[in-house]
Amino acid sequence: MISASHAPPARNVAANRPAANRPGHTRRVSAYASRERAKAEAFQHRYRGFASYSDYATAIRDPRVDAVVIAVPPRFHLDLTLQALEAGKHVILEKPLVASLAEVDALEATVARTGRILMPIFQARFGNGLA
Repeated sequence: MISASHAPPARNVAANRPAANRPGHTRRVSAYASRERAKAEAFQHRYRGFASYSDYATAIRDPRVDAVVIAVPPRFHLDLTLQALEAGKHVILEKPLVASLAEVDALEATVARTGRILMPIFQARFGNGLA
């Protein structure tokens, strides 16, 4: 659920962070989902992931996945984020988070109930920064 432009930086961040102080625990960007199977498989091969998925729901249900980055068109944000939180995943969500305050309330309630982390991300890749 991560775009082509986000994959290399995400891979670099994961590779340069020390693993948690737990035996057998590693941090890595390792699975890629796309509505186009060939695209997901290409990402998996290019960035040495362990899995690729042709649909987001399967990726979210995979017990090997601890967290997801949702960087898809905004109309999919609410549904995918709720699915991920309900499946026990932490979520990094591209802006805009959702389309209404009612949807924000739904996310907030789900985060409170599941105990998962929901973190918005703001990409200013092409801007002049915050003015």
